[in-house]
Amino acid sequence: MMIKNTNVTINSVRPELVEGLLSPMVLHGSPENSSVIPAQAGIHNTVRGLTAHGFRLQATGMTGVVSTRMTGIMSSGMPKRAKVRMTRLGRKLQSGFTLLEMVLVLFLIGLMASATLMLTENVEDQAKYDETKRRMEIMRKAIVGDPTRTVNGGPEISGFVADMGRLPICIAELIESGDETSPPASGSDPKTYDSPCDASEIVAWHVDASTGIGFGWRGPYIQVIPERDRDGDGKPDLRFRDGYGNSSISTTIDAKKSGWFFSPGSNASGAIVSIDVSSAAYDLVDSGDDISNPSLVTGNDWRINTININFINQNTSDALPAAPVQALLRVYIGAKYGDADDSVPLDVSNAIPANSGSTLKTFVFDASTASPTIGQRGYAVVCYDVPIGSTADAYVLFDGDCDNPGNAPPTLTDIKSFTAVPRQNITLDWIIQ
Repeated sequence: MMIKNTNVTINSVRPELVEGLLSPMVLHGSPENSSVIPAQAGIHNTVRGLTAHGFRLQATGMTGVVSTRMTGIMSSGMPKRAKVRMTRLGRKLQSGFTLLEMVLVLFLIGLMASATLMLTENVEDQAKYDETKRRMEIMRKAIVGDPTRTVNGGPEISGFVADMGRLPICIAELIESGDETSPPASGSDPKTYDSPCDASEIVAWHVDASTGIGFGWRGPYIQVIPERDRDGDGKPDLRFRDGYGNSSISTTIDAKKSGWFFSPGSNASGAIVSIDVSSAAYDLVDSGDDISNPSLVTGNDWRINTININFINQNTSDALPAAPVQALLRVYIGAKYGDADDSVPLDVSNAIPANSGSTLKTFVFDASTASPTIGQRGYAVVCYDVPIGSTADAYVLFDGDCDNPGNAPPTLTDIKSFTAVPRQNITLDWIIQ
């Protein structure tokens, strides 16, 4: 509903607002249209009645707008709530944060940041500890492989020991072979290198022509990301750090150990039989927080202590041997070999029956460097100290006897191959005729 006169239009509005607008309101527009609203009682009564039903007051028919004098409004009898609203209509609303509010917000942010740091501090330390332990396991597998993995139904044999037949002198041998020495004398000879750990020689991987057994370095056994040159040799540094990124106290030691405490353990003869390794962790001075693995590699992880030989006699008529002999087991890695500690007697009283008769003998090895190690190896049974006074290289092949003038040291066709696996009973066949 809408009621008009020449000057005023009444539309719906809140009654309390219009109540304060009645007496002091003036229409402002162009000069010819400016006039004061009549204050007759009839109009007052009419407007009050309309506002009671929700009508509002606005100017029509002119270019101006309705304005009010703030002092008139505030002096009228309008309610306090309406006065506050009209005050907000008359000026621009200003808002913001107080200094106390800002200080409170900053305090809460700092509190949350401190709590986050305390919660994540141990997480970071645990992550570095776990990474250090993981890298120890990588180092172990680089040395002795992972016998829990299988290839074609058999254990996977890999790592430094399987190739070289010994433990590494330092960590650097797992990463690089060292500088190449003089070129080989012939094209068939393998390359040789100066070990990065000491003055010893490292031979590149090759298959020995005399035994048919592979031997030599074919790493790297640990893949690393090169670091910038710190030792001044003009080449990027190859280092395998712990989880904390520690370095050794000097560049020379760091080149060998990559910041680890790497301690090979030796036996009475000076041969390396075990490896201990540890990390300095956070505190490089105090050993209280060191992360240690005192048995990273033990003798049982890579050495073969005993091998059983099943002697099979395929002679169709004679039990062998016909005369007493001392049989000795020889194990080859490349051109090198290691003999068992003791020979075993085979005499007439325990001769092997004819027609595939068999007898089982056990050979024991000590912890010397010549003892069998894990990997692909060769073996042969020779006659011990025949001819009398000869060197081990002259020991002849045991083929059922030892005194035959035709007997000779083992050759490529005589040497048999086998896979040496740690912590397993190894039984090999040796056939005589």
